[in-house]
Amino acid sequence: MKRKRAIKILFLSALSISLLAVFAACGGDSDPSVSPDSSSDGMEEQVTDYMLDEERKYTGTLVDGKPEGEGTLEWILTNCVYTGEFSDGVYEGEGVFEWHDTGDRLEGTFSNGAPITGKYTYANTMSYEGEFNMEWQFEGEGIFDWNTYNADGSVKAYGWKYEGEFRNGSPEGCRGKVTFNQEGKGEGIYWFEGELSGFPEVKRGQQGRGYIVYSDKSTYEGDIYYTTKGEWLRYGEGTQNFFHTTFTGASAGGKESDKIYCYAGEFDGRNYSWMYGNGVMYFSDISGNPTGYIKGTWNGLIRVGPYTAPWTEERLLEGWKDTEELTYRDGYFALFNEYMEEYGETDMADKLLMLGDSQFSKECFSQATELFADEFSAVNIAIGGTTSAWWRDMLGELTLGEPKYILVHVGGNDIRTGTPLATAVQDTKNLIDELKVKYPRAEIFYVSGIVGAFDYEQDFDEKLISLNDQVERYAEGSGKFEYIDVFSVLYSAENKSNIYDERFGYLQENLFIDRLHLTKDAYDLWGNAIKQALLQFIRGK
Repeated sequence: MKRKRAIKILFLSALSISLLAVFAACGGDSDPSVSPDSSSDGMEEQVTDYMLDEERKYTGTLVDGKPEGEGTLEWILTNCVYTGEFSDGVYEGEGVFEWHDTGDRLEGTFSNGAPITGKYTYANTMSYEGEFNMEWQFEGEGIFDWNTYNADGSVKAYGWKYEGEFRNGSPEGCRGKVTFNQEGKGEGIYWFEGELSGFPEVKRGQQGRGYIVYSDKSTYEGDIYYTTKGEWLRYGEGTQNFFHTTFTGASAGGKESDKIYCYAGEFDGRNYSWMYGNGVMYFSDISGNPTGYIKGTWNGLIRVGPYTAPWTEERLLEGWKDTEELTYRDGYFALFNEYMEEYGETDMADKLLMLGDSQFSKECFSQATELFADEFSAVNIAIGGTTSAWWRDMLGELTLGEPKYILVHVGGNDIRTGTPLATAVQDTKNLIDELKVKYPRAEIFYVSGIVGAFDYEQDFDEKLISLNDQVERYAEGSGKFEYIDVFSVLYSAENKSNIYDERFGYLQENLFIDRLHLTKDAYDLWGNAIKQALLQFIRGK
C-alpha cells in the first residue's frame, strides 16, 4: 500500500488567514487500496464496512482488493468521508469529500487520486470553485468567494470575491477580477481587474480595469491606474456616467434644459482628475432619452479642440446614432450668461458674491448658500474649470450690482492647466485689483487654494502653496482685500499622508473624493472656516 500523502495548508492572504482548511491525511490518500491477493486475479466483491487497515473503512466494490467503481471510504480517527468513484484503488471520477469535524466539503472531479475541478465549501460557507493541481492546491482558473451566506442563499456577511488565475494555491502574481466588500457600499472602488500581490491584495503601480462610484453619484467604468500609493486613477479609455448627478447640459457646452448623460473616451488622471483627451459627451432629457452629443478633445467638461482620433458613427452609443451632433457652446460663457440672466435683477447691496472655480461651484460646494444664509445672503456664480485670467476677461460682462462682500477662489486651475507660477500669481493679483476698481465699496476676500493628496502632484502642490503664500503677502501689503486661510483646516498632526507642511502637519486624504474635490464633510469643515473668518472680520471692524 502506498503511504498517505500529507496535504499542504494553503495561505492566500497578507492577513495570514488559512483559507483552505487542512486536507487532513484522509484527503491526501492517493491509493486507498489493500494489497491484492495474487490468487484473486480479476476477482470482484461487494463489501460493507470493510477495514482496509486500522484507520480506514470501505463500503463498495473491490477488484483485486482495490476500491473500484462506486464506493464510500471513511477515516475513523479523523472523521472524514469520501463518497464517489474509484479506479484501480484511487479517486477517479465524480466524488465528494466531507470533513465532519470542521464542516468543510469538497465536491468535484478526481483524476489519479487528486481533484482536478470542483468546489470546496467551508463550514462558514466561504468557497473556492475551480481547478486544482495534484497537490490539492488551487491551480488554474477559479473563483474564491469570501462572502458568507444564509441557508436561503442570501448574503450573511459581505467579503471579497476573486475570479481569475491561481498558481500553487495562491493568486499572487496572477491576473483576475476582485470584487470588493459591498456591505454598505456607497462611493469608492467596486471591482478591479488586474494583477494581485496576494489575496485579496491588488498589486500597486499597475494598469487594469474597474468600476468606481463617486460622491456626486457619477460612476466610472474603464481603464484604471492603481498607483504605488494605493489611489485609483481614471487613466486610459472609459465611460463616466453623469445621469444621476446635478450636472446640466450647459456644464459641458450643451443645452441647459438637458442633462449630461455620460462621457465616453479618454481619461488621464495623472494630468487631470477625469476626462482628458478624445471623447464623446452624450446628452439626454430628464428621462434619459437621447437628445444629442458633442465629440472633441476634452479637458474635464471643457471641449478644448476637435476630435483627433479615427472616427465613425458606429462609435456612438445605441440611441444616439439617431440624434444630431450639437454645436459646442463654451460651457463657461453659457453658464456665466445664464447666471447673469438669473441674478441680473437682484439687489446686491447686502449680498455676498461668490466667484471662482469648481471648488466654489454649486455642483461641488452645494451647501454654501444655506451655510451663509443667516448672516450673508449668497449669490454663487462660480464655474468649474475657470481660471483667474478667464474671470479677468469676463469682468466687463459682469452686470451684477455692487455686492457688500465678494469671495474669490481661483488660481488652482491656472497652475493645473500649465500656466507658469509667476503668471498665475500676477493674474490672481490683477483680478483682485480689477474687482476692487469695479466694486470699490465691496469687501473682498480671497479664499486659499486646496492641494491634492498625491505624490506625483508634488510640483502642483508646491506651486499652489507658493501661490497661496504670495497672495497672502499681497493682501497684507496692499490692504485691498482679506486673505482667508482655509488651507490649514484640511491638515492634521496625526492623519498622515504623503503631503506634509511644517506649519500645519499632514494633509487629510480622506477629505477628498478625487485628487482635487472635497467630500461633503470636508466642505462642511471648509465652509464653516470661511464663515467664521468672515464673521471675525466683520465683528473686528
